[in-house]
Amino acid sequence: MAGVEANQSMFLSVMAMTNLVCKNNRKHLSKHEQIGQFSEEIQRYPLHSNGLIEVPKALADLVETTIGAVFIDTNFSIDLVWKVFKDLLEPIIRQETLKIHPVTQLYEVCQKRNLKVKFVDLWKENTGFDVFVDDQLVGRGKCSLKKEIAHNRAAKDALDNILRILDQKHTHSNTDEGRTIKPKVEHYS
Repeated sequence: MAGVEANQSMFLSVMAMTNLVCKNNRKHLSKHEQIGQFSEEIQRYPLHSNGLIEVPKALADLVETTIGAVFIDTNFSIDLVWKVFKDLLEPIIRQETLKIHPVTQLYEVCQKRNLKVKFVDLWKENTGFDVFVDDQLVGRGKCSLKKEIAHNRAAKDALDNILRILDQKHTHSNTDEGRTIKPKVEHYS
């Protein structure tokens, strides 16, 4: 489970949905605030955030550690671990729900089509990033808490737009030669 850092939001979602979080622990008020913020942001980036939101690491680590302990107690049997945790994890964590990180996926999509990707770091100006593909603005992302999340959100926005643009170009290639398709770039607020 150590290799599933990108899926910490899934672990935290499991905790939130099953009330594994102790609500009476006043010692960690900031953790409760983090949980609240996570609960709000998970609405915008549901379940499989892949670095698009800040995940309270301690809570995700708790679920991961529990699963790891069962893994050790079952003599390293993945089948037994899955049997124990299937009902808890399956609504959120399944093989088909694991996704590629948006930055990686953006580079892969563009590399296959020989497109040049450029991230413009606007963190100091507006806590955001712009993404250009072949010198055309295709994505924006912003997060005041963490620069890496802003970068990931920009990649996700660009990926969504570039896939839509490529799909539209493919659909209209026979009828709309030379037509420029504008991306729906997320605007900063």
